[in-house]
Amino acid sequence: MQLICQSASLLGINTLCPEMLNTTLKPAFVNHMNKFGLSYGTQEEFDFRFQLFQEKDAEIARVNSDPEHTFTVGHNKFSTWTETEYKRLLSAQMPAQEGNVVILPEINAP
Repeated sequence: MQLICQSASLLGINTLCPEMLNTTLKPAFVNHMNKFGLSYGTQEEFDFRFQLFQEKDAEIARVNSDPEHTFTVGHNKFSTWTETEYKRLLSAQMPAQEGNVVILPEINAP
């Protein structure tokens, strides 16, 4: 059974043996935390972020195993973010600038 789980994991099929997924991805998750300076104050937060990391890892494996793709993807600093957190970043507004505002004319100047 362990061989089947390991083979499935290599193919990006992580739903067959979740216990294998936890043990094989935990070191990668800890390395990810170290690389991006992440720490979690509670076991619940750690488990939640680890779950997100596992989901992203499965998606990465799925994308990279598609022979139609001419690219590969990997983990980055957003691998433990929720979709809401990521969308909040994308929709962030620039802070208002203090000082004098110069309004330029709307003509094409040389």
